[in-house]
Order: sequence, then structure tokens, then C-alpha cells
Amino acid sequence: MIQKLIKIIKKQHRFNALNYSAQLSYGILLAFLPMMMVFYAASGFFFSEFSDEISSSLEIILPKGMLEFFSTSSATLENTDFMNGTWAEGNPFLYTWSLILIAFFIVYAAIRSVRAFMVTSTRVSGFKEKRNFFKLWQEAFYNAIVLAVLVFSVIYFYVVTQRQLSLIAEAASLNFLYRIWTVFSYFYLISMLVVIVTWCYCVFPTIRLKFRQALPGGIFAVGTWLIVIHLVTFLQDRGLWPVGLSELTLSVNMIVYIYLFCLILLSGSVVNITFAKLNPFHQKADKLLARESCYYPDTVIRKGPPVQKGIIDIKLLYQKYYPERTKKERIKAFIDNAIDSLTKTNFPGICTQLAFYMLCTFVPLVFFLIEFVSRFYIDSQESLLQALHIYLPNSSYEYLVSEMSEMVKYVEHNQAFMGFSALVMASISMYSILAGINQTYGFDRYRYRRALWFRSMFFTLFLAMGTTVLMVLYSISESVRSWIHSLLIIGLPDAFSARLFAILFSEFVLFLFIMAIYVAAPEKPYRIRQVLPGTIFAVLAISIVFRIYMFFLNRSITYIALYGTQSGLFILLVVLFFFSCVLNIGAKINVIFGQKR
Repeated sequence: MIQKLIKIIKKQHRFNALNYSAQLSYGILLAFLPMMMVFYAASGFFFSEFSDEISSSLEIILPKGMLEFFSTSSATLENTDFMNGTWAEGNPFLYTWSLILIAFFIVYAAIRSVRAFMVTSTRVSGFKEKRNFFKLWQEAFYNAIVLAVLVFSVIYFYVVTQRQLSLIAEAASLNFLYRIWTVFSYFYLISMLVVIVTWCYCVFPTIRLKFRQALPGGIFAVGTWLIVIHLVTFLQDRGLWPVGLSELTLSVNMIVYIYLFCLILLSGSVVNITFAKLNPFHQKADKLLARESCYYPDTVIRKGPPVQKGIIDIKLLYQKYYPERTKKERIKAFIDNAIDSLTKTNFPGICTQLAFYMLCTFVPLVFFLIEFVSRFYIDSQESLLQALHIYLPNSSYEYLVSEMSEMVKYVEHNQAFMGFSALVMASISMYSILAGINQTYGFDRYRYRRALWFRSMFFTLFLAMGTTVLMVLYSISESVRSWIHSLLIIGLPDAFSARLFAILFSEFVLFLFIMAIYVAAPEKPYRIRQVLPGTIFAVLAISIVFRIYMFFLNRSITYIALYGTQSGLFILLVVLFFFSCVLNIGAKINVIFGQKR
């Protein structure tokens, strides 16, 4: 039995639960604060007398960092002028449509997080996805409604029971009932959480599980989460875990908690499959479940030469290769081929995975670049921040600057440690980018991870040294630009030409950086001429489409109304998702045009 368990664990670890947890974390991260805001509003509307009791009861199943976000979201809901109607008096039409947009985004975020759980739980369990794109969204919509009804029913029963016990205790002067209620609250919330998580394990995967089959995973997930909560509380009480209301502490705590929660949830799916395979009674349902769970093709560790899959055949569009097909049939075949390629390489999951990893490492990466380059070129910090301001929305840029200033406080006493930590986090960012682009190219995970780690660290140091050289070149070329402006350009302000030169120079640097990623990422080397189509597309998309999108982001109040003081973080998350989508689409274009004729 023990040997069989070890064999299953060795096989199961190849399902890449860490990356799937990152994919799930992206959806839950977007939906967390809006859902907390809706929860606070609903509890205040339906259970106004017991809103404080409901908030305090969450201490059983949430760590301190999460509760601080709950108070932050409630304060944002109460104090935002947009939500209390002050702004509505002068703009009633825009106010109405903004409310509709916010409601749509909240619903979309909730459904999207449920869909992400459905997809990742299926992949981690080793099942082959049998639902198409539209079927997944349809089931996610229904499951989100049922999940909301379950949560509301649990809260309603909790409030009604507390109200009845309070009336009985006051009428009969039975103070011991309050102690009974405390014990009841603890066991009730934990048991209901087990039931809800078990129900998710039953209906979310593409292979439906019975409640008995999903119960071990539900107990494991809830029990492990409670252990994590108590461990975090223990570390916080002794000053070993950061806790506070600063933006950096809140952001780090939220990201870490949500990632741990997602990792535990997906580990529960693995536990369910493991128990089904180890079932000594060999029931028919468990045999079927064990037979359906197998390797998923995008996570197989290969030992032979790299094999590229998910190829998009551009020949389908040309009649000379398929003279027997009509134009409509060729276009339909090409679209089907492209969709099949995106499914085989897990394109949506890779985009969300890259966005989450880049969010975790974006601030340390920028910090490392600024600290590293400033040691060789003193005036580099202002230039680098100016370049970031070109590609980031205003709120995200302000958030980045505030996080950087807060990190500088720790550097004064821990320069060596912070420098090493920033290097490690920057290397992790490069690792995630290279591994994700490699999978988008159609290759499986690297045969030797240590080779990818060495490549990531080398690429990070190369990026830092290259940035230093580029800063020196920018300083020299800026002097030349100022001299040429004084000789040739008459009537235009110097600031205009300086801004134009900064944009053109940053576009050139962006072109080099993206091309280097496309060349270095795949396990099977690509030549520069093979990656030029994707590089040109990525640069044009970031330079044109993203600037139009950023124009609306800078003037939108939806994210501010939803996320409050943390709006810069979540807008940065959306921006990084846009960048990851552009990078992966460019990689797919390289796959199309980089094939040997």
C-alpha cells in the first residue's frame, strides 16, 4: 500500500499543481475584493443587526490579513463619493451606466473565478477536458449561482440561530448559552465550509464525483487551511510574519494567502484521486475515477528530444495546398486548427499564470534593476521610472512608486539581503516568462529545470547589464538630440522633442527585450528572423492598442470604486495580463511563420 501511494504521488506531482494554483489565483484575486464588498453590502442590508457578529465570525476561517482587507473594502464602500451618490447628482446618466458596468464586472469576476476552478481542478485531477468553451462558461454561470445561494443560506441559518439563542438567553438569563453559541459557531462554520468545498469537488471537474468520493479532499482542504491560519497567527503574534495596514503589507499578505488557498484547494483534488486509487474495496465508481485520471499531455516530463505540438498550419489558407476545398472550408479548418492549438498548449491558463507570477515579482524586478543600474549610472533611477510611466497607467505607476519608497526603508538596514532577495525574485519572474513562452511555442516543460534556472538568472543579469549600457547610450543620445534640436527644429518646444525621443528609444528597447525573450524562451532554439513577425506584432500591440486601452484606464473610475486604495495593484494585474496575452500571441505568430517550408 505504501509503495503504491509513493508511486501515485510521484505520478501526481507531474500535474504541475503550483502553476495551476497561479492560474486559479489570478481569477480569485480579481474577484476577492469585489466579493468582499458585495458580502459587506449584503450583510448590512439583510442582516444589519448582526453585521458585526458576521464579521467577527470570519476570524475562524480567515487570517488577520484577510480581515484587514474586509475592513478596508467596507470603508471604501462607505467613504467613496462615487458609491454614496455625491458624484451622481451632477452626472446621473454616467452614474447609472457606471453602476451597470461595475455590476457586470463583479458578476464576470465571480463567474470567471468559478470557471478557473473548474478548469484547474480538472487538469490537476488528470482528467481530459470534455467541455467546450461555451459549455464551460454556461456551467460556471450556473455553479456560481448555486455557490452564492449556498453561502447565503449558510449565513441566513447562522443569523437566525444566533437570534433565537440570544432571545432565549435574555428571557431565561442563561448565560451559558453564549458559550454554547461560540462552540456551535466554530463547528458550524467549519462543517459548512467542508460541505461547500466538497460540493465544488463534486460538480466542478469534467468527471462528476460522488459526495463520498469528494469528501476526503474537502476535509483535507479545510483542515489544512485551518492549520495554515493558526500557523500564520502564531507567526504574526511573534513578529515573524508582516501584519499591518501599509499598502505593501496588505498586498503581499493578500497575494500569499490567496495563492496558498488555491494551492490547498487543488491539492484536495489530488487527494480525492489518490483515495480513489487506493480504495481497498475497489468499488465500480472508484475504478472509473481512477481509470479516467491519467497524465495530462502538457505536463509530461520528456526524456527524448523536444517535440513541438500545437502547430498552426498556415497552409490551410492557401488553395494550392488544398485545391479540393472551398475558401469557406479552408478558413473553417484554419480556425479549428488554431482553437485546437490554443487548447493543447493551454493558452488562457498560461496567460493568467504569467500575469500572476509577474505581479508577484514585478516590484522586486524593478527594484533590482534600479538598484543594480544606479550603482553604475547614478542618474538612471529617474530615467527608468520615466520609461515605466510611459507604459503604466497613472494609478499603477503611483502604486509602484509608493511600494518602491516603502521597500527603500528596509534596504537601509538590509542592503545585502534585499539585493539578493530582489535578484531571486527577478530570476523567478524570468523563469515564469521563459517557461510560459516555451509552452506556448508548443514544447513541454524543460527536461532539466536547473538549465532553465541558470538561463533565467543569466537572462536577469544580462537584462540588468544591458539596461545599464542602454542608460548610458540614452544619456549620450539625449545630449545629441538636444544639440540637433537646437540646430534644426525651430518653433517646437524642447520638451516635445525630448518626450518623442524618449518614446522612440523605449520602443527600441522594448523591441530588443521581446525579441530576446522569443529567442531565449523555447527549448528548441529559434533564429532571429523566425521571431521577427511575433516581435513586430507585440511591439505594435503594446504601442498602439495598449495606449488606447491605457487612455480609458486613466479615466475610468470602475477600478477605483471596486478596489479603493488597492486599485493601482489590480490595474497593474490587468495590465500584466494584457502584456502576457500579447507575448503569447506573438509566440503563436512565430510558430505560424517560423515553420520550415
